[in-house]
Amino acid sequence: MDKAKIAHEAAERGEYGDGVGLNLPVEMPSIIVCAAIRRGDIIICGARHFDTIMSAQLKRARLSNKKWECGFIDQYGTFIGRAAAWQIANRHRQIRRPTTYETEFLPQTENYGDDGILFSENLY
Repeated sequence: MDKAKIAHEAAERGEYGDGVGLNLPVEMPSIIVCAAIRRGDIIICGARHFDTIMSAQLKRARLSNKKWECGFIDQYGTFIGRAAAWQIANRHRQIRRPTTYETEFLPQTENYGDDGILFSENLY
């Protein structure tokens, strides 16, 4: 397993430094740094999902804007889905404001509320 990945997972558990015997520098727990979309092993980042920057990257790479998973990346470049990203952002007090997007984008049978799914508008 990749040393950085092992250290990252240790940091997520609250174990810092080289607690996994890798002599790595002290690592911080994940924080959410920007919006991202993922399809397979391709990840594209931007301030907001499908904003002009992200759309330009898709166009330059000749990729369609269909069938991408929306999420976020942390400071280690790890893609994190919206639900897990909410947990990280909430734990580290990154949530700045609520949104009403959950009811617009999710099936009515799912009740996430603003305490279960992250949108970039929650952060900035």
